[in-house]
Amino acid sequence: METTNLGVAMPQITLPQTKEEVAAIDFSTLYKWTVPTFSWPYEQMKKAISDTLATYTAIDVTNVEDIDEVKKNLKNDRAYLNALKKKFAEMDSTIRSDVLSAYDGYKSQSKELQDAITDAIDPIDAKVKEIETYWKEQKKNEILAFYTEAVSGKDEIQDTDEFFAKIFDATWLNQTTSKKKYQEAITAAVSNYCTGMMAIKAMKHEFEADGIAMFDETHDLSKAIGEMTRKADLKQELLKKEKEQMEAQMQKALEEAEAEKQKALEMAEAEKKAALQKAEAEKQEAVKTATINAQNEIAMQTTTSSVDTIIEENTDCSDDDEYISIKIPVDKFELVKKVLGNFNIEVVLG
Repeated sequence: METTNLGVAMPQITLPQTKEEVAAIDFSTLYKWTVPTFSWPYEQMKKAISDTLATYTAIDVTNVEDIDEVKKNLKNDRAYLNALKKKFAEMDSTIRSDVLSAYDGYKSQSKELQDAITDAIDPIDAKVKEIETYWKEQKKNEILAFYTEAVSGKDEIQDTDEFFAKIFDATWLNQTTSKKKYQEAITAAVSNYCTGMMAIKAMKHEFEADGIAMFDETHDLSKAIGEMTRKADLKQELLKKEKEQMEAQMQKALEEAEAEKQKALEMAEAEKKAALQKAEAEKQEAVKTATINAQNEIAMQTTTSSVDTIIEENTDCSDDDEYISIKIPVDKFELVKKVLGNFNIEVVLG
């Protein structure tokens, strides 16, 4: 038998071969370690300390004959008890160190064993992963072969690689997933897609391209139809807004035209009124001018007659080739000059 650094004999063991055998191991049978016990006068020391405490508690300081002696004894006993307490603390540290030293030895060996187990597990894990990867690749090839046959002749599926990537379920590669399960899933996905694509094209919808794009992305016919409906509703809303804007613009144009028409009528009316006022003013001015002319004519006639009378009464003239000499009173000179000026007859003072 082997011996550990604890000085304990270890039995020969054989490593378990299954995890069930590991779970059944009673590790307490693999080591023989008796927990250390300590032989020391615990009860006697406990009683001595208790008796000392009772003695000091019973002292009546008011009824002591030699107080100095009592005080000295008390201090001595206190020093003894402090030293004893310190010794216990030292023993605690020593015993703890001894126990932990034994544990540390076990822990070191346990870690070495765990590391050895890890070194054995890592290559096992790598090999398991290698086997699983190989097995999954083989199964995926089988799935792809079935898929290729399933989409053969399906014109609705334009990009078969992209379609496979969208419908592929990683759980198909699990060992627990049967061939029947992934074949049914692929068959259903291809059938639903082709049926949905034919339904979209049969609608001959204005926004068919948008519906196909949504269907390619989601493989959900209801979402594809919803997208086409949404686009159609959006277009109608835009057309409605454009119509409302156009009608508003037409209404504004009509109102502006009506305002311009009204403004033109008002301007024409104002011009007409101004023309009538001008004509009336011109008429009044003509009447006034005619009246003045008539008055002037009458006055002229009267003045001429008066001038004729003046000339006849005051003429004492002699004719020559150029001038006629007339004697006119000074206060009548301007009147005679004005009247004769109308006949282009120049009147000068002589």
